[in-house]
Parts: sequence; C-alpha cells; structure tokens
Amino acid sequence: MEQSKAEKPVIHQDLVVLDMNCSTAEEAIRQLAGKLEERRWVKEGYTQAVLNREKEYPTGLPTNEAAVAIPHTNAEYCLKSAMVTGILREPVSFGNMANPDEMLPVRIIFLLAMKEPALQVQWLKQLVSMLRKPGMLENLVNQTSRDEVVNLLKTIL
Repeated sequence: MEQSKAEKPVIHQDLVVLDMNCSTAEEAIRQLAGKLEERRWVKEGYTQAVLNREKEYPTGLPTNEAAVAIPHTNAEYCLKSAMVTGILREPVSFGNMANPDEMLPVRIIFLLAMKEPALQVQWLKQLVSMLRKPGMLENLVNQTSRDEVVNLLKTIL
C-alpha cells in the first residue's frame, strides 16, 4: 500500500518525556530512542545510527527562544513513522547544524523516526517552521503534562 502524502508520524503522550534529567546529548538520544525500541518501531541499530549521524552532522538549531535538536537517521532503520519529544530539565550540548564546532545548550529534542525519506524532509520543514513562531518553544518548555505537549504539537504540525 502506498503511503499517503498526508500521513503524519505518530505523536502520542507515551512519546513525550518531560523534565528529562540527562547530562549529555548521547544520554538524551538513548533515552528518547528507547521509547521507539520498546515499541519495536525501529530496527536494531537505530539508536547507534542516530548517534553516528549526530557526530557527523549535528542537529542543534539555535532559535530566538531556546536551542533545539532534531536528531534523526536514514529511513532504512524505521518501521513506523513517529516523533519522540524530550524537554530537558537543564540544557545539554548539541553541535550547531550550521557550525558543527559551536555547541548549543539544547532544552527541547525532537527525535524523528521516519519510514519514508520524503516524509522526513517534510517533517523537518514543518518543525523548522513551527520553531520560528514566537513563543512556541517557551510554551512547550512550560507545559506540565504530556497531553498538553501532544495537543500543542498536533495543532501546529
């Protein structure tokens, strides 16, 4: 069956982690990727592939409000399209995608697992567009429940 252009990745309260207590980007990625591994929505090797890609092509993105990271890897590792959102208690350092030598203090992570390469490109564009909206990241960081985060993301994405 052909995947529809309108298909959206799963955004669910079980794929939101609030008040994450991590000291490194790797620890944060492993924790978020574990949510996908538990559900068997990604193949073996997904987490390591994300970490390897992050070292080669950092995904930190500076914004006016808070730095974010959008780690992801090739579609070949993904069995189901989903996005895991992590909001960190304290920022962790991610390389800046525009300047890999610069480290950014990231508070919000959107870990993508996209089954179709075209869907990944589409979602990266939508996320970047969302991040440009004034107040959006501050609003996300201040959410107190996973349901609130999911509802906010679903209205925007």
